[in-house]
Amino acid sequence: MLNSIKKIQPGNFLLLVVMFLLLFYVVYRAYNLSITHDEGLSFEIILGNKYLSETANNHFLNTFLMSVCYKLFGSSELSLRIPNILGFILYAFACFELLKNKNIFIILTGISLLLLNPYLMDFFSLARGYGLGLGFFMLSLLYLLRATQAKTTNSFLIKASLTMLFSVAACFSNLTYINTNLVVLSLLFISFLVMKKEWKGSRKMIVLTTIILLINLCCLAGLMIELLKLRDAHELYQGGTNGFIPDTLDGLVQCSLYLSSLHYSQLFKLVLCRSVLLLYIIMLVYVILIHEYSKLSVLMIFLSLMVIGPLLENLFFGTALPAGRTALLYIPLMGLSVSFFMEGLLDTSPQLIARNAVNVFTFFIFFVPVSFNFLTNMNLSYCLEWQYDMDSKNMLQELNKIRHKKNSQTSLGITWFFYSSINFYRNTLHLDWLNEVGKGGLKPENDYYYISDDELNIIPPNDIKIIKYYQHTHNYLVQNIKKIQSVKLVQLEAINNKYVCADGMLNDIVIANRDIASTWETFSLIMFENNECGIRAYDGHYFSIELNKQNEITATEKMGTSVEIFTLVAIDTDYAAFKAANGKYLSFDEKTLRINANGEAIGSNEKFKMINK
Repeated sequence: MLNSIKKIQPGNFLLLVVMFLLLFYVVYRAYNLSITHDEGLSFEIILGNKYLSETANNHFLNTFLMSVCYKLFGSSELSLRIPNILGFILYAFACFELLKNKNIFIILTGISLLLLNPYLMDFFSLARGYGLGLGFFMLSLLYLLRATQAKTTNSFLIKASLTMLFSVAACFSNLTYINTNLVVLSLLFISFLVMKKEWKGSRKMIVLTTIILLINLCCLAGLMIELLKLRDAHELYQGGTNGFIPDTLDGLVQCSLYLSSLHYSQLFKLVLCRSVLLLYIIMLVYVILIHEYSKLSVLMIFLSLMVIGPLLENLFFGTALPAGRTALLYIPLMGLSVSFFMEGLLDTSPQLIARNAVNVFTFFIFFVPVSFNFLTNMNLSYCLEWQYDMDSKNMLQELNKIRHKKNSQTSLGITWFFYSSINFYRNTLHLDWLNEVGKGGLKPENDYYYISDDELNIIPPNDIKIIKYYQHTHNYLVQNIKKIQSVKLVQLEAINNKYVCADGMLNDIVIANRDIASTWETFSLIMFENNECGIRAYDGHYFSIELNKQNEITATEKMGTSVEIFTLVAIDTDYAAFKAANGKYLSFDEKTLRINANGEAIGSNEKFKMINK
C-alpha cells in the first residue's frame, strides 16, 4: 500500500486533493443553498406540471434523475441535487484523466482553468441540467481525444462509441449540447478519414459502433424536433443578440470574475476579455503552423466550430447566441486548449531557460490570479445566477416564528421570480398555514410582503412594519399593517348609463363606454379603515392616478400605494363617489368617456352607481 502511494506523482496527488476538496465544497453547497427559482420549476415538473414539462425548464435527463432521487430520498435540497453532484464526479474524473502525469505547472494551469471557476462550480450544486451536461460533455471530450489518437481500429471504435454515448447523454441533460454532438460526429469522421488506410476493425465492433451511431442520430433528430418546438413557442429566451464577443466571451469572463467583477475596473475587464480572444488567435495560428493532427488541433477545431456554429444559426435562423449558463461549455474547452498549448510550448522549448520561463508564466498568469479569484468568491450561501433566492428558506422560517395569527391562514405577497422557490418550501416544509403564492404580485390584502429595496420605496411607510432586512440580497420581510375590512366584486355605472371598463387592450385606460358588464367591467373593491379603498381590475392591476397626464385614471399598477388609494364617499344605497389622493373626485369626461381625478366637488359626473356582484 505504501509503495503504491509513493508511486503517485506529486502533480497527480495535488490534482486528486483539489478534486476531493471541491467535491466536499459542491456537496455542502448542494445541502446548504436555498432552492432557486428554476429548480423550483423543475420540482413542479416532477410533481406533474404538464405545462412546465413542455418548456425550456425541462432538462430531460436531469428531470428524470431528480424524480428518481425524490422517490428514493425525499424532497430535501441535497436529494434533488444528487444528479448534478454525480455530474461533478464525472467532470472531475475526465479532468483527472486529461491532466494526469503532466508537468506540475501544466497541472496547475489545468486546475485553475478547468476547476477553479466559481461560476462553473455553481452548477454542480444545483438541480438543473447544466452540471450533469458538463460531466457528460467532458467524458465525451476525453474519449474523443483518445479516439483521435488511437493506434488500432478496434481501439478507435471503442472510444468513438463511448464518445457518442456520452455526447448524446449531455444533449439529454441540456439541449445546448446538440451543437457539440454535431461537432463530435464531424471530428470522429475526420479521424476515420485520417486512419482509413489502416482500417482493420472486427466485424463485431463495426456492428456495435454502427448501432451506437444510429442511436445517436435518432436521439439527435428527436431532440432537434423538441428544440424547434421550444423555438416556435418562444421558450429559448436565454441567450444574447449583440454578438459572440459581447454576449458569449465578455459575458463568460465577467461571470467568471463573479461578484468581484464589481470591484474591477471596466478597463481591466475589457483587457481581460481581449486577452482571451488574443490567446485563442495565437493558439489557432500555432496549430496551423505545426501541421499535426494532435489533441490540441482537435480541441482548436472543436472550439472554432463551436464559435462558427452559433453564429451561423443566429444569422440564418435568428437563434440567440450562447450567453451565461448556456455558454458554460466554452470554459472547459478553452481551459483544456490553453493547458495543451502550454504543454506543447514546454515540449518544443529546447533550452532549460525557455522551459522555466513557460513554467513561471503559467504559474503567475493563470494559477495565482485564478486561484485568488476563486478563493475570494467561493461561498456556501448563494450562486450568481439566482442570487436573489438565497434567503427564501430563511425568510419562511422567520415568518413561521413571528406570524401574528397562529391559528389562521397567512398570505405572503411576492414578485413573480420568488414564487417557485417560496412554493417549494411551502410544500416541502409543510407550511400549511401559508396560502399558496402566485405570480400576481403584491396585493394590499396580503398579511406580509417579501420585497426588494425598490418595491419598499413605493409603499407608504405607515402601511408596513419591517420585520427583517436581508443585506446580501437587499430584500425585506415586512408586515402589512394597513387593515383590510372587506373585499367584494362590484360594477360601476357612470352618468351616461355605460359601465366603467379597465381594458388591457386599450392601454389600461379606465373608460365608461360599455353597454354590458362582463369580466373587464367587474372590479374588486378592497375596503380599508376610514373608508379608504383600492379598486383592482380583472388582471390584478389597480386604479391609479396618472399625475403627469391630466390626472387620468389607468389600471396599470400591481400594488396599492398612495396614488392607488381612494376614499369612498357613500351618497345613498346605490351611488358613491371616490376621492383620489390629489384631493379631487373621480369624474366622468363626457367628451372622451374617460375617468379622471379632476372633480372639485360631487356632481352628476362624479357619481357612480355601484352594483354588487
